[in-house]
Amino acid sequence: MDYDEIGELIGEIKFRYVQTGEWDSGQCTKLLQLTQHVPMMVGRKRGVSFDDLNDIVQQSYHAAFKYLHLLSDDRSFPKYLYTIADNLCRKYWKKRIKMGYPESLEFPDGHAKALEPVQMDYEQMHIRENLRDAVSQLPDIYRETIEMHYFAGMKALEIAETLHISINTVTSRIRRGRILLKDILEA
Repeated sequence: MDYDEIGELIGEIKFRYVQTGEWDSGQCTKLLQLTQHVPMMVGRKRGVSFDDLNDIVQQSYHAAFKYLHLLSDDRSFPKYLYTIADNLCRKYWKKRIKMGYPESLEFPDGHAKALEPVQMDYEQMHIRENLRDAVSQLPDIYRETIEMHYFAGMKALEIAETLHISINTVTSRIRRGRILLKDILEA
């Protein structure tokens, strides 16, 4: 994924929208092609059924474009999209659990796996939410690096290029962030 290309594309899309009040469909299509794997990956990772996965992707892009003007670093669009998709998946599961729908999950290999009892899903969701809350308590430099590495799936080199820091600094921040995260969770 070329973050510079994505950043330039987002800048052009924003500029065009400010000038004309319309989205450039060609540039938006190109952006979709470059980044659509992000919400798809999140949905699959979070166990969203194949039928609902397209809805998650569509809602992710809808929210991303709705609040695109709030994005301070255009190169971070994939991380922004990842966070939106992840939040939509959490809402999806909260709604399903609340409604009591323990359905089967579909996986890319075509095999289906039955969900654990609803109580187990609730406990796993609670653990994930506690982890997200703990990550949000980290100092900004560690939180940003941890989110980019673990939640957005970025490699140390990609993080270093995005943040304009050395790879050693990235690995150091990840290590220190994990230590702080452990302390927060154990408290």
